[in-house]
Order: sequence, then C-alpha cells, then structure tokens
Amino acid sequence: MTTLRAEALAQMSRLKLLTLWNLNFSGSLDFLSSELGYLCWDKYPFTCLPSSFVADKLVELVLPRSNIRQLWVGTKVLKTWSFLAFVKEANQSLNKIINLCLSIFHCLQSLHNLTHLNLSHSKNLIMMPNFFEIPNLELLDLEGCLKLVQIDPSICMLKRLSELNLKDCKNLVSIPNNNFDLSSLIRLNLSGCPNLPNNKLLEGKGQTEHLEMLDNKESTTRYQLTSFIYKVLKPHFGFSIFAKQEDSVGLSLPLLSRFPYLQYLDLSFCNLIQIPDAIGWLHCLEILNLGGNNFVTLPSMKELSKLREFNLEHCKQLKYLPELPSKTVLPERKSSFGLTSGLYIFDCPSLIDVERCYRMAFSWMILVYISLMGLN
Repeated sequence: MTTLRAEALAQMSRLKLLTLWNLNFSGSLDFLSSELGYLCWDKYPFTCLPSSFVADKLVELVLPRSNIRQLWVGTKVLKTWSFLAFVKEANQSLNKIINLCLSIFHCLQSLHNLTHLNLSHSKNLIMMPNFFEIPNLELLDLEGCLKLVQIDPSICMLKRLSELNLKDCKNLVSIPNNNFDLSSLIRLNLSGCPNLPNNKLLEGKGQTEHLEMLDNKESTTRYQLTSFIYKVLKPHFGFSIFAKQEDSVGLSLPLLSRFPYLQYLDLSFCNLIQIPDAIGWLHCLEILNLGGNNFVTLPSMKELSKLREFNLEHCKQLKYLPELPSKTVLPERKSSFGLTSGLYIFDCPSLIDVERCYRMAFSWMILVYISLMGLN
C-alpha cells in the first residue's frame, strides 16, 4: 500500500482537487490548499481538519470511514465563543448585539460553497458542525456514524438540503423537531435508528421524555450556545428559532407535513410500534420502506398516488395490509431512484387473510405496471 507524507501536501498550495484512496499517511497534517473545491479522502486518519484550512472554495467534502471526531476546531468555534463573551460584557446592549451578529454572520459564510458532506461510517464522529457555517448544503450523509447521539439544531436552516442519510446511526437519540423545516428534502433515510423516540414518532405533538445530555461538556455547551445564537439572530436574518434549550433536546422526529416534496422515506428497523395517519400526506412519495418494525396495523396509503415501491418485509406483528392507492400516476421524469417497483411482504407471519392480501397486492401492482408502461 502506498504511503503519502504530509510534506507532499504542504507543497501543493494551488491544488483544486484531491482524491486519496487506499493509502497510508505519515506525519501530521498542517496544511491543505485553500484552492480545494473537491476533497475525497477514504479513511482520513486525523480527528479533525487542519485549523489553518480555509475552505471557502470547497464544494464537496467526502471523508468516508474517517477517524474524524469533529470537523472543525479552533478559530471557527472561537469566533462564536467571542460573540457570547461580548454579549455578556455588553449587558445585552441591543445595538452592539445586532452589529456583532452581522459580523458573525459574515464570518460564517466561509463555507457557503459546500453542497455535499459525506462522513459515512466515521465511527468516532461525536459532534456535527454548526450548520450555520454551511448554509447551502444539499446532501448530508452520516450513515454508520455509531457514536453520533444528536444532530445540531441548526440543521433547520438548511433550506436546500435534499438528501439526509442517517442510516445505522444506532445511538442517535435526538433529532431537532421544533421548527425542523427542511422543505426541500427529497430523500430521508432513518433505517436502523432504533433509539429514536418511538411513541411520538413523526407526529411532534408535544415532547418525549427529556434525554440525558452527553457527558462531553463541549457538546453540551455547544448545544446551549446554538440555541442562544438563534434567538438573537432570528429577528435580523429571518431564520427559524427554537424554544428553550431544554425543549430542543430529545424531541420526537419531525412533522411529516414539513416534507412536501419527499420522494424516498426509509424507516425500516426503527423499532416502531405505530405509524401516524400523517404519512398519507406525503403525496410525492415514490418509495416507502417500513420493514422490520413492530406495528400491528397501518394507516391508509390510498392517497399516495405516486407510490410504486412499498416494503413491509419482516414486520412480524403486522396483521392487516393498509388501503393501497386506488390510482397510480407516476411522474413522467426519469426517477432518481431507478425503476424498481413492488409490494414486499416477505416474513409477515401475523397477516390475516393472506389470500386477500395477495389479491390487494396484485391489483395494486397492475396499476403500477400500467403507469410505468405509460398505458394509463
């Protein structure tokens, strides 16, 4: 296996694209080119990116299977701390707060070009950055980040986020719910997240029992700081804010009505015992995976006219199939999820009147096939 020395990267001051795959690295990483627009580094060996790295031209950051614990340390966080210290010293002086908010807002635009962030299978990741720093993010992939416990509440301001992958984040217990408004979201994968609150899942009516904060004091302080900053910035920049800090931790999953354009939803193996009626409001939904859960019945899917793939495999407690769409109108555009279709009910031993279930499935699949072939 090839070994790369740190000195080699230090000499590449105008490097715009860097892809490193299947190699060893020696030395410490003190420099990365500020011209980088694309950085892909499989098994990135360091716990964070260099504090000297100016990433204002970075568009894609792909660090799968990395040793990352947190992306940024040093100046980016210190600027925020300086802001908080200043506010305290100013005795809440409104004019000084507004002026400093403007300054902080400008500083945090250094990552405004970043659209893709992939930290999948980074098993040591414990903290996500303040998403205020990356406002134009379109894709966030955190699949298999086993130590990630909560998502920073600033995720609510990612108005361009279209894909969020949290698959197999097995210790994830908190996703901000209050004002969780990702209206551009098309693909949401929460498969294999069994510790997310179950009884209020997807409805958001009230709060679940508050969850114990991380022992890591830096994580706790960061969460409090984020909530505080939003309360100050809201009136001047129009961003959604959260309720009290204690209300933004340990909340249930977001309201389904916040995702009007969602096309792909995977909630398989999430230890769910109930699915709310609101799932029938996702009129753009094409692919729905609820496999491996513990519910007995399901709400009607009758209004999901674009649904073409529905997975209920390994739902061992399921007794009745829901009402399936009575009409199917698939989009004319080429789907970004391929052309697969079907109703999957393998390993559902509790189903009552199996023959009727098969008839329902067969009738619906005929409608899907007719629509796929453009015969309707």
